Amino acid sequence: MLLLLGAVYSIAVFAVNAFLTIPFSSWLARRLGAIDQPGEHKIHAQPTPRLGGVGIVMGFILAVTSLLVPLLPTLSSIFETPDISTLLDSQLIICFSLLLGIATVGILDDIYNQKAWVKFILEGIIATILIWTLGGLQLGWLFAIITWFAIVGLINGYNFLDGIDGLAASVAVVHLMTLAAMFAIASNELLAIIAITLALATLGFLRYNWPPASIFMGDTGSLSLGFVISALSLTLVIQENFTAKAVLAVILAASLPLGDLSLTFLRRLVNGQPLSDFSR
Repeated sequence: MLLLLGAVYSIAVFAVNAFLTIPFSSWLARRLGAIDQPGEHKIHAQPTPRLGGVGIVMGFILAVTSLLVPLLPTLSSIFETPDISTLLDSQLIICFSLLLGIATVGILDDIYNQKAWVKFILEGIIATILIWTLGGLQLGWLFAIITWFAIVGLINGYNFLDGIDGLAASVAVVHLMTLAAMFAIASNELLAIIAITLALATLGFLRYNWPPASIFMGDTGSLSLGFVISALSLTLVIQENFTAKAVLAVILAASLPLGDLSLTFLRRLVNGQPLSDFSR
């Protein structure tokens, strides 16, 4: 029943994003002047709106909250854990607050082009709160520090992937569906549905981002996708009691964005380019 309900919500959010929230994001970007202009190091030839991530986040949050709020009173019986609804309630509120926080960082950067170090500090604060909220301190400070770098790395990995039309969104859809399959195998239908919902929200955006893109997800989208995927990955590892198999599966699933980030840093170091240059 839960999977069926989740499937309906996921399909609905795809339709809403494809026909409502992404066009709204394009209109909003033009109104606010969040336009990516063509340039020497950019591959697009026309001025392009870059607030597509607003539509992705809007569709995702609306779908998940409308799905979960009615379910919270009955989640205890579903998961056979007396206090699960209270725990999920508090964790979800914090995680959604953090998502809104990282999305706000992205929106401000898409409109005003913040300094890279400001974004890095804010990402670090959000990553720290996420680790504490989800229980990432259970294995001690060393694991927490490694996890912190992984989260910040994944967030920026998706930011770096957003340099070619359709690339970041396509990778995110595959990444999220992989996590959804992992959660399904681990018998966590709820988080599988959440992963699928974001995947379809991103797929609705991809309709407009496929080459030649008519809108970019911008930092709003790339930072938000990286954050949610990080949260889901950490949750999976904790749920599986930090087993080597779970850790390896999560690392393999994130290998493309993290690998691209590492190669980009290495190339820029070799070429003497600034590491904070996120030009398209």
